Amino acid sequence: MSAPGLDTEFALALALEFRTLSGLRHPNIVAVLDYGFDAKSLSYYTMQLIDGAQSLTHFAADLDTTGKIRLCLDILLALIYLHRHGIIHRDLKPHNVLVAQDGSVKVLDFGLALSLDSSLEKREDAAGTLHYMAPELFMESSASFQSDLYAVGVILCEVLTGKRPFEDSTATGLIVKILTTPADLSLLPDHLVPVVEQLLEKDVAQRYQNAQEVIQDLCAAADIPLPSESVLLRESFLQASAVVGRDTALATLRAALQSAVDGQGGFWLVGGEGGIGKSRLTDELRTQALVRGVLVVRGQEVAEGGLPYQAWRDPARRLCLSTPLSDLEAGILKLIVPDIATLLERPVLDVPDLPGAPGQQRLILTLVDLFKRQTQPVLLLMEDLHWSSESLAPLRQIQTVRDQLPHLLVIGTYRDDERSSLPDELAGVSVLKLLRLSDESVAQLAQSMLGEVGKHPRIVSLLRRETEGNAFFMVEIVRALAEDVGALSAIDVSSLPSSVYTGGIQHIVQRRLSLMPQAFHPLLRRAAVAGCAFDSHILQYGHDSAEFEAFLATGANATIFEISDGVWRFSHDKLREGVIAQLSPDELRDQHRDVAEAIEATYPYNSAYHEALLEHWRAAGNTARELDYLFGVIRGLIEVRAEYERGELLTQRGFSLLGENDPRIATLLTHLRTRLKTSPQSSRMGRLISILRLYF
Repeated sequence: MSAPGLDTEFALALALEFRTLSGLRHPNIVAVLDYGFDAKSLSYYTMQLIDGAQSLTHFAADLDTTGKIRLCLDILLALIYLHRHGIIHRDLKPHNVLVAQDGSVKVLDFGLALSLDSSLEKREDAAGTLHYMAPELFMESSASFQSDLYAVGVILCEVLTGKRPFEDSTATGLIVKILTTPADLSLLPDHLVPVVEQLLEKDVAQRYQNAQEVIQDLCAAADIPLPSESVLLRESFLQASAVVGRDTALATLRAALQSAVDGQGGFWLVGGEGGIGKSRLTDELRTQALVRGVLVVRGQEVAEGGLPYQAWRDPARRLCLSTPLSDLEAGILKLIVPDIATLLERPVLDVPDLPGAPGQQRLILTLVDLFKRQTQPVLLLMEDLHWSSESLAPLRQIQTVRDQLPHLLVIGTYRDDERSSLPDELAGVSVLKLLRLSDESVAQLAQSMLGEVGKHPRIVSLLRRETEGNAFFMVEIVRALAEDVGALSAIDVSSLPSSVYTGGIQHIVQRRLSLMPQAFHPLLRRAAVAGCAFDSHILQYGHDSAEFEAFLATGANATIFEISDGVWRFSHDKLREGVIAQLSPDELRDQHRDVAEAIEATYPYNSAYHEALLEHWRAAGNTARELDYLFGVIRGLIEVRAEYERGELLTQRGFSLLGENDPRIATLLTHLRTRLKTSPQSSRMGRLISILRLYF
C-alpha cells in the first residue's frame, strides 16, 4: 500500500512545505493546521485564514516611513524565529508577505524553505525569485541566513521607495547588475542608507550576520523603539522549541511507521512521567505520518467527566467520514458518535439493544472493522491511556487481529508512574519508556528557546537543577525567567538566581495561571473540573459567545489552553491540577454542581452523558441527583456495555445510599441477578451472593 499522491513533484513540494511549517508557531508566520489527501488522492494542506489580507506593498503604500519600517521589523522578527530553528526561507519577497486587517504581518509560502537540521533531502540548487536573490546564489554558493537578510534589504528598499535596487529588462542583465553594480539607493532617506547598504552587501562576510543586528541598527537609524517582546512572540519560541533528546525513541517510532506503510503494523505504548515529552514525540510522529500519506486519527482519555468509550469518539467520527457504512453499522456507532446522522447526511436509526458482553463485542468489532476497511496506512494515536477503562477493550481486540491490520500503527501514551500495569493489560504490546533529559539535551532545548545564551553552563546548570530534565518544567522555568526581566533576550547569565522559586514547579504553574484575568476565573474553574479536554458547548453555558471567545483566546495566548484536532484542552494536565488545587472543598463541590447543571442544560435527555453527570453530582455531594442517574448507568454498564466490575462497584454504592425499605432496592437486585446470570464466574460472585441473601 503506497501513499497516494506522493509520487508527483507537486505533492512532494507540498509535503516538504507542510513538514517545514507544521511545527512553527509565531505571530508573524502563517500557521499551517493540517495536511492530507482529498477524495481524488490529491495532496493538500490547510493554513490559517488571514482576514482581509493585503500584499505587503499594497498595505504599506499609504503608511509613513515609520509605519513601513515597522512592517519590515515584523519580517525580521519572523526571521529571528526561523533562523533560530534552522530554517532558511529562500523566497522572501513582498508577494510572500501578507498583512492582515489589524496590521499584523504574516510570512508565508515555504515551498522552497530549507531546514538545516532536517533529514529531508537537501536542495542546494539556486532557487527563489531573481530580484530578491543574493549574489552568492548565482555563484553556486548555498543559501544561508544571510541570503534571507539580503532579500529583506530588497524588500525594505521596495517598500520605502516603490522601486527595487536592481532592475533590468532581461534576466541575464538583472543577474549581472546584482553581481557587479552598486545598488541604486538614491530614493532612500539618507539615515537609512547605511543599513540597507549592509543588507545588500555582495560579500556575505560584510553583510549583517543575523536579523537581531538589523533590527537594532534599523531602529537606531529611524529613531524608533526596539520592538517589545509580546506574550505571543515569547511563546512562539517556548512552544515550538526543538524535540531534543529523543533521537532513539523517534527513530524507533519512525521505523514502526515505515513498517506499517510497508504492511507490518504494530502497537506501541510510550510511557513516562507527566511533562516528560510524550505528546511532543507523538506530535512529531504525526507530522511525519501525514507527510508520508498516512491517515492520522487521535483519541484521548480524560481523568473526569469522560463519556463511554471516550478515547474512541474522535477516531470513530473521523473514520465515519472516509468509510462507507451500512445502516446497521451506523446505528451501532451512534452510541459513541451521536451526531453520525449529520456527518453522513442521512437518517440513522437506533439499533436494537444487545445486552451485556454481546453488545459490547458488537461495538468493538464494528470499530475494528472501520480500520480494516481503510485504503491507506493509518496511525492511531491514543493519549493518556492511564485513565482508560472500557476503551482498552477495542485495543485488546486489535491486538488479537493484528495480522488482519497490516497497515495500522497504534501508539498509546500513558503515565507509567500512575499505571505501571498497563503493558500487562495489553498483552504483547511493545513498550517505549521516555526518561528525563540528559545534560546535553537540556542544553539543546535551552538553546532552541534562548539562542546562543542557552548553551551557557550556568543556564544549563540552573535548568538541570530546577527541573531534573523534565521538558515541561524547563519551558515553565524559562518562561518565568523571561517574565521577570521582560524578554527572553534579556535573560542575563550573570544575574541568574540560585533557585527560581522557593515553591518549586507548583509556584510556577500558579504563576502561569495568574495570566488569566480575574473575570475569566469562573470559566477557568469550570473548565478544570470538566476535564483536561473540555466540551466548549458545556463550558460556554451561561456566558455570551463574545465573552467565551475572549476567554479561549486569552487562555491560548497564555498557553494555558491549546486546540488540537478541533478539541480544546489544557496544554498540560499540571495546569488543570493547579486550578483545582486552588479550590476549597466547598468551591470544588460548587464547581461540580455547575458543570452538572451545564451538561443537563446543554445535552438534555442524552444518556451518553449520564455517567459523567453521576460523577459530577456525586462530587457535588448531592445524593438525590446522583441517584437520579445511578440506576440507568448501572444498567448500561452491566446489561449493555458489559463493564461488570464498575457496574458492581456502583451497585454496592447504591445499596449504601438507599435505606433498607427503599423500593429502589429492587432495581439494584435485578441488576445483580442479571450480572450473575451473564457471567457467573465473577471474582466478586461471593460478595454479590451475600448481598442477595440479605434481601431474600
